[in-house]
Amino acid sequence: MKLTSADIKALEKFLVDEVTLCDEYLKIIQQEQAAVIKLDSPTVTLLGEKRGVVVEKLSLLREDRALLIERITGDEFTRVTDVITQGCSPTDKKRLLALAQKVKARLALLDQQTKEFNQILNFSLGLVNGEISLLWSATQPVSRTYNAHGSFTEGVQPGPVRSGSSLGKA
Repeated sequence: MKLTSADIKALEKFLVDEVTLCDEYLKIIQQEQAAVIKLDSPTVTLLGEKRGVVVEKLSLLREDRALLIERITGDEFTRVTDVITQGCSPTDKKRLLALAQKVKARLALLDQQTKEFNQILNFSLGLVNGEISLLWSATQPVSRTYNAHGSFTEGVQPGPVRSGSSLGKA
């Protein structure tokens, strides 16, 4: 299989665009992490939406690249590096393989940063849920705690005397 110059240019554009989008995603996720740490909810929401747009663009770009690979090889699951290795001249091969390695490195970093960010979010969510649970249980005279075996224990919270207060009259 020999790639045409149009195929090489299209493949190079896909790889360059993917590196650019990965860099944009990484920048957004770093900003989003900083906003979560600062408890800046509006910024977190805005950056989450931006991140979603970039993910959508990456998905569309990968679909288009798969269509190009399928048109060239007849199989959409052929690896880009295999297409480059088998169908390019030595100079094009060197340039495109370097770009493919950049994409691979960015995707690995993107995966790592996303996992780290999800850990931060899960930890924050756990803290918030824990505090809400404490506040809720403090407002309940009897709280039930369930264990892994399906049984529960009841705890009784001391409550103020309500007789004579406006709450007791209600």
